[in-house]
Amino acid sequence: TLCESCHKLSFRYKCPKCDRKSCSLSCVKQHKTDYGCDGTRSKTSFIPLSEFSDNHLLSDYYFLEDVNRYLECNERDPIRQLNREPKPKYQMSQKLKVEASRRGIEFIQLPCAFEKHKANTSRVVKGKGPSRLQNIHWRIRWLFPQCDVEYLDSNVCEDELLVNVLNKYIHPTSSDPVARHRLKAYVTAGMEGVKLFMKVEMSSHGRDYYLLDISQSLRDNLAQKTVVEFPEFHVVLEQCSKQYTHHPTTPDTRSSDQEAQIVDELCIAPSEMHATSILLPEVASSLVMLAQSYAECTDSE
Repeated sequence: TLCESCHKLSFRYKCPKCDRKSCSLSCVKQHKTDYGCDGTRSKTSFIPLSEFSDNHLLSDYYFLEDVNRYLECNERDPIRQLNREPKPKYQMSQKLKVEASRRGIEFIQLPCAFEKHKANTSRVVKGKGPSRLQNIHWRIRWLFPQCDVEYLDSNVCEDELLVNVLNKYIHPTSSDPVARHRLKAYVTAGMEGVKLFMKVEMSSHGRDYYLLDISQSLRDNLAQKTVVEFPEFHVVLEQCSKQYTHHPTTPDTRSSDQEAQIVDELCIAPSEMHATSILLPEVASSLVMLAQSYAECTDSE
C-alpha cells in the first residue's frame, strides 16, 4: 500500500487518530496540515466489538487510570480546597442572604477563604409560636475605640433592642465585672453619653458612618444598610463622636463606574495574592469592599 500523502513509496507509519498511512516524517507532517489532524488517538471513539483487541483494552484501562488520577489531584489541590465550602454552611449562607434581603438588608458574603467568612456564626432560626416566623440571629462585633477594646456576640436575635445588648458591657451594675472594669470611661458616661455608629460599606464619600438608634431593635437599625458577613458597631463617647461623619440612613447608591474605579485602584499585597486569585465573578461586590478597606489602611499608614 502506498503512502497517502506522496503516493510514491510504501507506507511505514499509520496515524493513531485518522488511520492515514505515511512513509516518512515529512509526509506525516503534510497529512496533519492537509487534514487538520493532531495525530493523537481518540480515547473515546467507538470501536466495533469485532475489531476490539487487547491493545484497545489496555488503552481503556490507562484512560480510566488517567481519569482517576485527575480527580485525586483536584481533591488535593490547595486552591480548590480554599474555595470549597461545606454544603450545610453554604446553604445557611444562602438562606441568610435571602432572609436579609426580605428585611431590606444588602448582605454581602465573602469568599470562603476569608477569615471573616469563616468566623461568621450568623444564622436563620425558626421562631416560636404557631406562626413559626424565621428570625436572623446575628454575630456582632462591638468596637470601643476610646478604650481600645472589642467584644463579640455570636448569637443576637434581630428583635433584641440594642440598648439591652449594650447593657451587658457598660451598665454600671448589671454588666459583666471584667467588661465594666475595662470600659470604665463608657460606664461613667452611661447610655446617655455614648453614640453608636456603623460604618457605611463601599461608600463613595470615604469613611462615613450611620448613626444608630440604640432604643430600636437590631432589625430596625440594619434595615436599608449593607452588611458584610456580620455587623460591626462602633461604640463612641459623645465628646469623641465628631470625627465620625454622619451618613443619611438610605440605601447605598453606587454606579457601576464608581465600582469599576475602586477595583482599578486596588493594589493586592503579595500575602493576599493566593486568596484573591480564586475569586469568582459573583463575588465582585466583595472585591469592591476589600478595595476600599485596603485604601483606608494605606491612608492611615
